[in-house]
Amino acid sequence: MPLRKIWNSLCGRSSTESKAVEPAGVKLSQADKKSVASTRSRADKRARSGQKLSSEDADLLQRIIERQPKSILEIGIGNGNRSVALLGSLSDAGLQPRYYAVDQFELGGGDLTLRDFHQALRAIDIRPQLFPESIQVGLKRFLHTIGTAECILFTESRPIEQEAEVDELLQRIANPTSLVLKKSDNQWFDISRVDEPQRRAA
Repeated sequence: MPLRKIWNSLCGRSSTESKAVEPAGVKLSQADKKSVASTRSRADKRARSGQKLSSEDADLLQRIIERQPKSILEIGIGNGNRSVALLGSLSDAGLQPRYYAVDQFELGGGDLTLRDFHQALRAIDIRPQLFPESIQVGLKRFLHTIGTAECILFTESRPIEQEAEVDELLQRIANPTSLVLKKSDNQWFDISRVDEPQRRAA
């Protein structure tokens, strides 16, 4: 009798009990396992960063998910928390739009530096393209190097003396189906439809 059978007999076990039992259910492929692990990793990174969406930004997230834009241009990012949480949530929902941002960062006296914001996004696997300049200059560079964006988020006040030029640049960057949203009084307003009648009336 083989040694293993003798040992199992002494321990009161059958030889079949020593074999691992395959769990019932559907087996995940290697690609599926990697996808699940990647999603968990992004969620864990965002949870550790402590970034959460406010109620109004959660509504913004839903509107973006419904449109599924392939590119997002954000003008004015504040402390960067919303951007990190929003992009992380979009990634968890299966959307990975190209992300661009125009902001002066520390050059405009802000507490958030260009380097810190870039690192925060890289930590959740986002590869941004940032324009660390004034709105006017940043939009010009975006228009000449990138062209258009399918979603534009506007949280920065436009200088009065540059308002007409900035509005014209936004019109050229936004294509006919672009979602253009501006945040005011803690709410997001769709200015892609609101501003056009006002310009025609003027």
